[in-house]
Order: sequence, then structure tokens, then C-alpha cells
Amino acid sequence: MWKTMIVGLLTMSLFTALTSYATTLGLMLLARFTVGLSEGLYQTSYYALIGYVFFRKRGLAMGLFSGLFAVGIAITPPVTLYFYGLANDSWGVCFEYMGILGFALGLSALAASRSLRILEPPNRTASTSEPTRRAWYRDWRLLLVVIAMSSLGLTEYAYLGLMPTYFRVYQHMSRETVARVISLSGWSSFVLGLVGGFASDRLGRLKIIGIYGLVSFFVS
Repeated sequence: MWKTMIVGLLTMSLFTALTSYATTLGLMLLARFTVGLSEGLYQTSYYALIGYVFFRKRGLAMGLFSGLFAVGIAITPPVTLYFYGLANDSWGVCFEYMGILGFALGLSALAASRSLRILEPPNRTASTSEPTRRAWYRDWRLLLVVIAMSSLGLTEYAYLGLMPTYFRVYQHMSRETVARVISLSGWSSFVLGLVGGFASDRLGRLKIIGIYGLVSFFVS
């Protein structure tokens, strides 16, 4: 699990940095598409690892750790503005900075995984059930999870990419105001992630996914 997670994180960071070299709309879409796919790969293994380590309270644990993604959304806008100023208003350098930071995080996770036994995959030798011995690409349930998480990564990057454009172009907001609005939405998502994780341990994961999915659909 941790190997897949680290590969996804490193790949996501690499394509984030390569986004700075996109000179056409097609290249930009391709770069962000690959970032979204890499994030889906990363998140799939990330949640699997969290569910394995915190099995009894995995709903709350997943809510907490998924909320950390929202914290990233919250702190990224002011950090990006800072990088933007350092780069003399060059948007491409901001992607390079973010990619380098993500790559450093991936290398740190790789180093930590070699010393933490908790990141080792669970021992399946004692189990004789067919699903545990089935190759991952033959398990339709796992494939559905990969597809769902990849789709989440793609739609999330489309959303995060279009939101500042909408605020800047159609609402005529300043860069600082847009950063504050996106940061506020990130903190709100963090709180909702904790609430959803806490409730899923009591109501069930499918019910919470259904409720959040319906609310997100109608809000959109």
C-alpha cells in the first residue's frame, strides 16, 4: 500500500512541476489531467493504509486525514501568493515550487516507510479467502475504487482550477480576496470531513457517502 501511495505522491508532484512548462491550453489540460490521475492513485492507497492502521475507528481517522487535504487547500492560496511574489509574478514558478515541495514530501515518506513497520502490508498468509489472493486488476471492487478516486482527483483539480478563474474574471476579485475565499472553503471542508468521518462510524460509510454526494450535487 505504502509503495503505491509514494509512487502516486511522487508522480503527482512531478506533473505539478511540469505544469509550469505548459505553453498551450492542450498541454495545460494534459498536465492537470495527469495530476488528477496521480492524486487518485495516491488517495486510493492512502485511505487503504489509514483503514488498515485505524481499523476500529477508521471512519473518524479517514475523516481526519482526508480533512488534511482540505487544510492543504486552505493554506495553499497564501503560500502560492508568497511564491508568486518571489517569482516576480511568474505563475509557472509557483507550480515548480509546489512540485518540489511535494517531491520532498514523497522522498520523506519513502525514508520513513523503511523504518516504520506499521506501513508494511498486512499479513494475509493466515487467510484463505479468495478475494485476498486475487490479483488487484481482477478484483472489480478495487477497480471501482480506483476509478472513483481517479474521478475525484480529476474533478477536484477542475474545480480548484476554475474557481479562482471565476472569482478573478467574473467577480473581479483581487488575488488576495480570492486567496481568502479559497482558504475559507478549505477550512470549511476540514470541519465537514471530521463530521462526516465521525458520523460514518455510527451511521455507516455508504449512508454518509450517499448523503454527502447528494448535498454536493445540489449545492453544485
